[in-house]
Amino acid sequence: MDRKDRHLLTDTDHDIVKSISSRWLAEGFWAIAELDGSIPNRLSPEEIEPETAVISGMSDEALLSHHRETAAKSRSFENSGHWLFRAFFTGEQTLGRFQHDDTVKAEVLTDMSDSYYARSRHVLTHGVEHSQKLLEYAVILREIALKMPQFREANVRVPELRKLAEIHSERLFRGGLREPLKVTNIAAACFEEAASLMTREEGGRLRAASRALKFMGGDIRAIDCALEISIDEIMERPVSMDSVTPRRFRFIDCQSFCKMGALRILELPDLPESYYVAISYVWQGGLRADACPNHGPVIKINNAANADPISIDVLRIACNAALTLNCPLIWLDGVCIMQGNDHDKDWQIQNMFKIYSLCKTCLIIPGGLSRLVAIDEETRWVHRAWTLQEAIAPPSCHCLFSWPHGDCVLQTVSFAGVHEVEPGRAAISEMRSLLNITHKKCDIIKGRQRDNLGKVTIRLLGNEIEDKDSVSLNALIGALDRKGREGMGNAVWRAALTRFSSRPVDFALSIMGIFGITLDPSRFAPDDKIGATVALMQAMIVEGQRPEWLGIMEKLRPGQYLTMLPEFPQPDVDGRAAFGKTLWSSNWWIKDVPPGLRMDDAGYLHISALCLPIQSVRPGSADVIFENTDGQWALSLNKSPQIYAVRLGEKCLYTAIKFPPQVILDKYLVLLAEKSKEERFHCLGYASVEENVINLESWGTLTLVIR
Repeated sequence: MDRKDRHLLTDTDHDIVKSISSRWLAEGFWAIAELDGSIPNRLSPEEIEPETAVISGMSDEALLSHHRETAAKSRSFENSGHWLFRAFFTGEQTLGRFQHDDTVKAEVLTDMSDSYYARSRHVLTHGVEHSQKLLEYAVILREIALKMPQFREANVRVPELRKLAEIHSERLFRGGLREPLKVTNIAAACFEEAASLMTREEGGRLRAASRALKFMGGDIRAIDCALEISIDEIMERPVSMDSVTPRRFRFIDCQSFCKMGALRILELPDLPESYYVAISYVWQGGLRADACPNHGPVIKINNAANADPISIDVLRIACNAALTLNCPLIWLDGVCIMQGNDHDKDWQIQNMFKIYSLCKTCLIIPGGLSRLVAIDEETRWVHRAWTLQEAIAPPSCHCLFSWPHGDCVLQTVSFAGVHEVEPGRAAISEMRSLLNITHKKCDIIKGRQRDNLGKVTIRLLGNEIEDKDSVSLNALIGALDRKGREGMGNAVWRAALTRFSSRPVDFALSIMGIFGITLDPSRFAPDDKIGATVALMQAMIVEGQRPEWLGIMEKLRPGQYLTMLPEFPQPDVDGRAAFGKTLWSSNWWIKDVPPGLRMDDAGYLHISALCLPIQSVRPGSADVIFENTDGQWALSLNKSPQIYAVRLGEKCLYTAIKFPPQVILDKYLVLLAEKSKEERFHCLGYASVEENVINLESWGTLTLVIR
């Protein structure tokens, strides 16, 4: 059979779809529905006749629309067997109605596959057998879809092959297969075929994923081992990475560390997307005054200056957590970066965003690696520069902490599930859920009987009552809320300003990847915060991004050099950013920030925006149109005004649950720009103004050069 014929949907394929429908009715849908109570146990196949009658009266277009709606709901409500049945039933009817429309058939088959895949995650709680049955159906339908002419071209075939490999991988993760090696090879073949249709650079990640999959399936030779040291040797002397190859992605073998008592460092030329867990932590976790630093045997890394020792016990628990999340590998910067090699370190920093964005999940250990902190213990995690990117880049994040109560639910106005990793000692919980209940007093609910084990206050990620923590937490939640959309940049810059690093240059390097920018760290000295920040801003303007760093903290005094930003903070005695005055939390982002035209090497931003000539007036003047922390302002009648209010945009509230509904009265933000020498401007500060100021007729478009 040639390649063209391989894409034709045969009568046999149609029969397979109908067969799945019959098996689904006889085995899958009714059995699972009875288990989870999603439909009454007495429901029988004959009761679908009214649905058949409704569908038979629909036009082709109405039926297709109806199927799309039910398929979307089946994925959104994956705990509902009812919606999955409806999606499959309407899908089968749509296939019959559109027998000669390959585009529709391809869409319906992949929709049905996605619905089964989504549902399989929920029924896993009822046993592996039911989950594997649905995954089997998802695989069959997608394999049929890949024969369609619509999937010949690489740009549409590659995503479907990756999805098919992902479903096969889930089958392996969930266990209970008769022939796991066969499934491993099929999934790896999907990755390899997809990689062959991509460029060498793009296909590298899929080939790495294929190797990681084979490794997880038991082929320990699938990934090269760069270093192997027994735990006994680790306790005797620091680990040296001098012998490994620079500029490679390295990972800790979780199974080896947990089960074989050896630290095996594996290396790959590319990142195996979704087959590793990336660790987020603070190098120096610190201890409470009443906490005991009894971390037991530790790992020390050569050239890892100022880092807390790595507790072998904590690393073992982290590896167990990764295995619980179906990942065989861990990426941990202290171990996986050559700390004594500047070339490797700079290369890893340039790839840092990619490392975190391509992991399956990020495992946050907020108190550092010397010990696991309790969920009610405050940490410095939210105040460290690099942890911002580590929370935003990954597809998901989980927090690992000390926990004695097993699987539970933390219940308040919102809730967070807690899943035990090691009995009586450690558990994980999803970061977004914990952020929503930070500093809330929660009930600890356990078991189906909903036993209440008491209350606990969540302080693991910060103390919302303290001003510095509140701004940093809200900014992080805002960045997650607007991720990939307008307004994310505003929150990222605000969050970065409230965080601290021992190397000032990390202010820019730690967030560059979030904006899709790659700077060469070797260009900047460790204390060159201004130079790196200007370089990042320049690159963002070149890429067509808006200057969302404007107005991030309107109440703070402008910086001495970059007046568009507030003065950079210094660290306080607790290692947190100290501003010297009370911070003002900003639960909003700015819509339609005017685009920057360019930025020069001196940090001057060329920007075209609506401007209003203004002047400072005495308090109580009848001419006042708005005020800010520095005074009151009125329209300027001077023919050559020295100060302008530059319209930045409208404030919009973040929609995340952290922020209660509220009304913004002064809903527009302006920048106050004062002319200096050579027709250049500096920022005097910011002000929030009402709509009546925006409606004044004196606004006009100007191009300003401002730093």
